[in-house]
Amino acid sequence: MKKILIADDSMFMRLLIKKMLGNDGITTIEATNGEEAFRLYVDEKPDFIILDISMPLRNGLEVLAEIMEHNPLAQVIIFSSMVNHRMEEKVLSLGAKKFVKKPFQEEDIQGILHFIWEK
Repeated sequence: MKKILIADDSMFMRLLIKKMLGNDGITTIEATNGEEAFRLYVDEKPDFIILDISMPLRNGLEVLAEIMEHNPLAQVIIFSSMVNHRMEEKVLSLGAKKFVKKPFQEEDIQGILHFIWEK
């Protein structure tokens, strides 16, 4: 059973990602802001983290940096509507494994599922 942390301040986005991931062999936990996301990461030790960049209290880039400092091998996927080449490079240089642009399609989630089950 894989445990995935979904961190996004939008309940709609969390539910959409959760629905697209399905529940076959996956347990999800949810965070509504950056502080909660890092706390849940430390407390719950999820196998994968899906982070939005734009969140209150701490943005996804700050949380990504904290997670990678805590565990350089963490498996983090970033979702964002802030789409540009520089942002994608920054996210990947901070240690994220994938950058997925919002709005995303079900194929994007299927690609993430493939990535998750490979690990």
